[in-house]
Amino acid sequence: MKMQNYKIAVIALITLLSAQVSLAQQYMRFSWKDLNMDYSAFAYLIDSEHVIVRINSTQNGVLKLAEATGKLRVHPGYSPKARVLEIGIGEVIYSKDNKMSGSFPAFRLFQENYDPVTNKVSGRSYVAQATKIAQKGYISGHPDTKVQIYTKLSDVQQNINAGAYFLKEEAYYKQFAKTNSNTSANSNSGNKPAASQSASLVTVHLILLGDTKDASIGESVKSDLAKMRSLFQNTMSVNKNIKFNIKEISGDQLVSTNVQNTVKSLTVGANDAIILYYSGHGSNPQGSNSEFPTAAMIKSSYKLENMGNLISNLKPRLAVVIGDLCNSVPRTRTALPEEPLFRSAPAQHDPARVAEFLIKAKGKIVSTSSSYDEYSYSLGNNGAFTNSFIDAMTSAINSHSNMPATWDAVLKQSYKEAYNKTKNIVNKPGTKGQNGFYRGSLVYN
Repeated sequence: MKMQNYKIAVIALITLLSAQVSLAQQYMRFSWKDLNMDYSAFAYLIDSEHVIVRINSTQNGVLKLAEATGKLRVHPGYSPKARVLEIGIGEVIYSKDNKMSGSFPAFRLFQENYDPVTNKVSGRSYVAQATKIAQKGYISGHPDTKVQIYTKLSDVQQNINAGAYFLKEEAYYKQFAKTNSNTSANSNSGNKPAASQSASLVTVHLILLGDTKDASIGESVKSDLAKMRSLFQNTMSVNKNIKFNIKEISGDQLVSTNVQNTVKSLTVGANDAIILYYSGHGSNPQGSNSEFPTAAMIKSSYKLENMGNLISNLKPRLAVVIGDLCNSVPRTRTALPEEPLFRSAPAQHDPARVAEFLIKAKGKIVSTSSSYDEYSYSLGNNGAFTNSFIDAMTSAINSHSNMPATWDAVLKQSYKEAYNKTKNIVNKPGTKGQNGFYRGSLVYN
């Protein structure tokens, strides 16, 4: 290939990484060298849109650990079977010299001739910084990268040193660390857990509802559901006194009777929490007697406030309904230009702050993403409110956060951020942007 054509192909590679990769949950470990620095990374591939990456490096004898997020893509223009892991700017979460400032540049892991059936790569693999890919001869002169792929959590636990990529107080460390071979034997030895351990466990029932079959917003809703699941199941699971019971109703199963039956089938204790989240279309026609919208479902509908009554009737300690939907005459949730592809994850998640939301909070609230007669919007492949809520909640449980660890603070920040992202869009006559709100009250024990 001529150098000019090669350069064009490389530039195209940067700009045209658009096709998603379909995969089951996977794990990857890969190492490389750049500018005389040794790097090692561990990637947790939840799905093609949600990849958590930890980068370990040593420079001048100083060990640093950074966290970034990524997405998995294929690029037929480059190679019909190539897959590319795009990794965003990493934020330093640990440094041996305690200098926590700084970040790692965005980069990409390229794997040529990947066979999804055998889960193997027959071509070369290499890592390239995003800002250097177009440099003359950079890719061809880059050393190969050794990549190991795992499909089973047990294989990761036996072959990966979790301490090289995760801090010991993190939930991820506990998830990926080597299992104790004596655990199963001891569990049948007749020893009972301490009473304080069993008594303090709180169950959070997370019900995820989404109109994933809709032609206009289905993909956006899928991403919303995946991100909300990850927020609770992965991020907030740092608090080990919480057990999550997650149920998802989407696609052809999104029928109001299925929602009712699923909720009524829950075994809810007096100290449990129920959080119901809906992403999809909504409406609130003129003359309605409710300020809350009605969620559209398959051949049915369900008022948001009635969902609140449904879950509160089970008498949990905490009942929360969160809706990302229009609150106006029926209309498709409008898509806006996509946000930047990558955002760094926060440094630390504080179990005590998680407890404020899921263990200490008591009461009932119903939240909606837009006010009466307003539309709600999507930002590329996510709801504007959902993205804002995840950002706000993730920030609030950060050990270094200045935000109060309360639902009120998180929801108000979510509404504010969603409005700022949509404030230049004309909504109902005379207004711009979407303005969410909630009703209800909570106390904190």
